[in-house]
Amino acid sequence: MDNSFLQIVSIWAPRAVLFFAVLLAISTYMMTTAFNKLEQYYKAEAAAIMKNISNISNEIKVVNENVNLISPAIQEILVAVVETEEQDDLELRKLALDEYQNKEYFNGLEYAEKAITIDASNPKNYLVRALHYFKLYENFSPSTIDRIAKGSDVKVKFTDRWFESAMSDYKNVLLLSKEQKNERLFVHASLRIAHLNGEYALSLDNYGKTQKILNYIISYLQKIMKQYPDYEETQSYVNIINSYIKISKDTEELMKGNKY
Repeated sequence: MDNSFLQIVSIWAPRAVLFFAVLLAISTYMMTTAFNKLEQYYKAEAAAIMKNISNISNEIKVVNENVNLISPAIQEILVAVVETEEQDDLELRKLALDEYQNKEYFNGLEYAEKAITIDASNPKNYLVRALHYFKLYENFSPSTIDRIAKGSDVKVKFTDRWFESAMSDYKNVLLLSKEQKNERLFVHASLRIAHLNGEYALSLDNYGKTQKILNYIISYLQKIMKQYPDYEETQSYVNIINSYIKISKDTEELMKGNKY
């Protein structure tokens, strides 16, 4: 019995040791492989995160570069003149450019301007066209349109809506002109924004505020005319500047009490 047991042990013991050694080697290999794959996965994740951070940094750098490209004149308009929230909708700005190139867009604005200032022979005709353009026609009854065309106080409601819409649209065109490096479009939008704010200043009851805005607009228009003298549209603003200068001086006299 003892010899048989020893024989069995002597035969199977080495085999058992070999079996467990092989099993340990396989387990070690599998664990090492698993850890290596896990390490590679986390390294890939870390690399992806670092790449995203790098991309974000590059985007921030591009944004900063674009901001630095904006001229002081545009910054003055965006900050001091157009006190509205910046809109960065590419589709909206593309639409603004399309409408500008189509010419009909600014024809609509011209109709509104003529209707508001009542300097046309038939202001009602211009007013109806402008209301149709801005999709406001259905909001006004025929009698209301008549009163607006005659210059009653109801005109103020239309004026406010038009002014807000026009300023927003011109601002989008201004941003787009810089993005497209379109100098002619920039000059046009800059002049129109300045003109709109000048007309707004004239509508105020506060003489001090009127003069302050007019003086700023005069300075800005003179700067545009000096920088871009070759555009016909720029030259057309000579009379506007002169009228603003005269009004500003008259306003100053009114505040001093020398005129009534």
